[in-house]
Amino acid sequence: MSLVTLEQTITTLPEVKEALEQLAYPCQEQDDAIVSHIAILDRKFPVLITISDNRLCFNIQVAQLQDISQSEGADDAAKALAQLLSINDIICPFATCLMDAEDGLDPGDPIILIDSVAIGDLSIGELDAEMDAARRALTQAVATIGL
Repeated sequence: MSLVTLEQTITTLPEVKEALEQLAYPCQEQDDAIVSHIAILDRKFPVLITISDNRLCFNIQVAQLQDISQSEGADDAAKALAQLLSINDIICPFATCLMDAEDGLDPGDPIILIDSVAIGDLSIGELDAEMDAARRALTQAVATIGL
């Protein structure tokens, strides 16, 4: 295994995996993705990393819609979801998103954090900064949901 250097640009998923491992993020390559995790309050949240349109895409499942209903009470679920969406300016560059809600809301719909960065000149330092931003966004989202 060769090390990803500070000057080297990261352009492929195997290079992303190698760089994440150098940054002490355990990860696995699965199909066309890298799966890592970020630990917050003794919970591990999966980080799915893919490449799409020359962008490195990060998706972190924070919870499911039913988790908000359970933590806040069914009557306050809509308010909690609105609060979660309102933190987007705080957690920038990440944003909250409710997946699979095209046909109405379902308790199993995942709430995720998303972001993407251009991969053409991505360095290990920039990848480290992105993972740090992911940790901060996830910490804020977890606190907002009350998990």
